[in-house]
Amino acid sequence: MTPVLTNHAIERYHERVAPNHSRSQARAALQRFVCSGRLRPTPRHWMSGTHAEPGVTFVYWAAQPRTCAILRGRVVVTVVTADLGRRPNGEAFEWRKERDRHQRRRQARDARREARLAHQSDPCDAFLWLGISVVDPGEEEANWS
Repeated sequence: MTPVLTNHAIERYHERVAPNHSRSQARAALQRFVCSGRLRPTPRHWMSGTHAEPGVTFVYWAAQPRTCAILRGRVVVTVVTADLGRRPNGEAFEWRKERDRHQRRRQARDARREARLAHQSDPCDAFLWLGISVVDPGEEEANWS
């Protein structure tokens, strides 16, 4: 498949991915990206606000994992990057807020668990609290004789 590159897609690639390239170099790099990449029917998690629609495909390339070219049929309509997930004022999009909220919850839960375990006198009590029975190696040998 030979993709058709729109001027808009070339400009977005030049602006977002390869600002140090000339326009012709950006065009060649975008052509290489689309030809080398993999076509997928669904957008990545970092592409907030983008939904899969009939006739729309997403191109990802392992050499540039945070970049995606969006195609409608054979036409490359635009290029997006994971960095677009941040607004100019630094405010995160909703999926990042959600991810950060879950991360804070996980850290708080782990801190509570560590605090509980730190207050127990015998290290083996921690295993009992988790439902794991601990047998002293000496006791185990005595029971087998």
